[in-house]
Amino acid sequence: MWIPLYLAFYDPHISSVFQALRDSVGFTWSFQANSIGGLLFMAFLATLAMEFIGYWSHRLQHRFIFLWRIHATHHHITKMSVARTDRTHPLEFLGLNLGGAIALAFFGASGDVIAVTIAFKIAIVHLNHCNMPLTSGVFGWVFTTAQLHQVHHSLNYAESNKNFGCVLIIWDRVFGTYCGQADVDNVGNGTGRSLPLWKQLALPFFSNKSLRSL
Repeated sequence: MWIPLYLAFYDPHISSVFQALRDSVGFTWSFQANSIGGLLFMAFLATLAMEFIGYWSHRLQHRFIFLWRIHATHHHITKMSVARTDRTHPLEFLGLNLGGAIALAFFGASGDVIAVTIAFKIAIVHLNHCNMPLTSGVFGWVFTTAQLHQVHHSLNYAESNKNFGCVLIIWDRVFGTYCGQADVDNVGNGTGRSLPLWKQLALPFFSNKSLRSL
């Protein structure tokens, strides 16, 4: 879906706007690579930039009910599974991806860097939602894991306000929202009841009172 849009709009039009912006502030460095090692390093830096924006966007969604409206759909899943990774309101996809796209554009990421970054992100976020007894290990020092993300989906409100990173756990460690808890009792949100799909899609339009009672 994204490749035709990228070829049609980003390269000839949008990239020139961000190039002009970078030139205006004297920013000359970009996410470009000429080797496999360089490509992986640049993809990690791109992920770091995207996750910084994503971390704060995600954290704000949990802080303000106006933003929670489009994020609530994803938290009303009552069981972790790869298939539920994309149980996300269509309106949220824009919010989830826009900040990262702007970061990649501003830093002048090449098509190769973007491809590796997005492929890695897709793999990690799906792995994070799997219902398997995976331990974090050394990988969990830097990256979000299924164990760490399960805490974020906990039915317990305090636990669900931890581990906001979708791909990297670094920013949670930096900003004090990291939780290395091994297990959670239940996942879900609010009352923990399973909601029909139509109601999940209608969540952005519920009143504040109704939204809090689900």
